[in-house]
Amino acid sequence: MVIMLIAVTQDGDRNIFSIALTIVDSEPADSWKFFLSNLREHVVQEVGICLISDRVAGILATIDRDDS
Repeated sequence: MVIMLIAVTQDGDRNIFSIALTIVDSEPADSWKFFLSNLREHVVQEVGICLISDRVAGILATIDRDDS
């Protein structure tokens, strides 16, 4: 199964647009770690960013890791 992971944002005028995406073979924690690590390194470097998800187990596992 191929999965697309996508990050979106909303600007001050309430327009929503994508800021990053990747296509992975599955949705385990390793895929989310890859995506979120690259998002943090290359796109969103500020602290205090809000993450909203549909509570996918892979996201939760990635967030809970100490090495993230």
